[in-house]
Amino acid sequence: MAAAKAKQKIEEPEPPEQRRAVFTTIAVIACTTVMGMELRQNAAGVDFGKPITDDCHFRMDFHGQFCAAALSINPLFGPAGAVLVKMGGVSGARIVDQGEVWRLGAAMFLHGGVLHLLINMAALLGVGRQLEHIHGSMRVGCIYTLSGLYGAIASATFAPETLSVGASGAIFGLIGACLGDIIFNWDMYPKPCASLIWLTFLSAFQLVLGTMPLLDNFAHTFGFGMGLVSSLLFLKRLNPGRRCVATCSRRLIRLIAAICVFLSFSIAFGVMYGVRGADANELCPQCSKISCMPFPWGCDVEQPGACWWTCDTAKSPISCTGRASFSTQPSNGTVEIGCSDALAPIVLHPMDISGWSDDYLAHLCRDLCD
Repeated sequence: MAAAKAKQKIEEPEPPEQRRAVFTTIAVIACTTVMGMELRQNAAGVDFGKPITDDCHFRMDFHGQFCAAALSINPLFGPAGAVLVKMGGVSGARIVDQGEVWRLGAAMFLHGGVLHLLINMAALLGVGRQLEHIHGSMRVGCIYTLSGLYGAIASATFAPETLSVGASGAIFGLIGACLGDIIFNWDMYPKPCASLIWLTFLSAFQLVLGTMPLLDNFAHTFGFGMGLVSSLLFLKRLNPGRRCVATCSRRLIRLIAAICVFLSFSIAFGVMYGVRGADANELCPQCSKISCMPFPWGCDVEQPGACWWTCDTAKSPISCTGRASFSTQPSNGTVEIGCSDALAPIVLHPMDISGWSDDYLAHLCRDLCD
């Protein structure tokens, strides 16, 4: 009897050690700081004494000037698209054609607006802290990074002419990692079914949010998949057991997961650069409908005022290159616009370039390169 109790005591799993949520805290601070920088950059060069414009509509002067674009331009209460491009938004045309690979990493801490930030930070605190308390900061940080990068690559591949931000892909990766943790450690969860229902609700809500402009469900879906796979690689088995079969099976699962992660990134980079000069929608003709939808759903985009927003606001505001010059005075200048699908630049003369800026270039790109 005593031997049986001793054996039961040995096999009984110990509760997981509670660790501090260091990475989650740093990520929340970083995302919030970047959001403030976005709103400040959106107000750069704007005279608050002049009439309100759509690009700088909601204004605030508090220890510096901040402003958000009109809801018709950014329904997430955030900056104009040109600022998101400057801050590192995902644009497949720029990443592939102009070699701006740094955007894949920068977008992981970028949000489309304050509404997007609040929803994502609530999800990050709810999911990230739980994983980090059990598995540690390093493991959660690796999953966040891999998922964010993979989601950004998916956005750049399937929607190369669309501007998007990549923080949601990384957070969806943590949601996928939570699913992997529940599967991997089912016996350690007091109510695993309740956890699955909560994750399903959270995922569904984020997918609905992903139909708004500047967000896309490509990053959500692929980020979730990468988070699920990488969780099998990085997260711990909380009740490992002491049998050789259990140890070998865990190592085999980690090896398979590592191979899947490596192959996934290899294929993703190959596909992203392989669609250079081609229409990425040929890979998935109907995928554009899951990435962005006019709202209210079913509204007539051709009828003025029928939709709160359309997917045109998600188009990359600078899908071309531009150069402005003048010989005598800025009011009699010359502008050269190079569209990504045109062989020769478009020359505009005479042009008043005294107010030349990224926003000015963005408007010319929309008019000339669509």
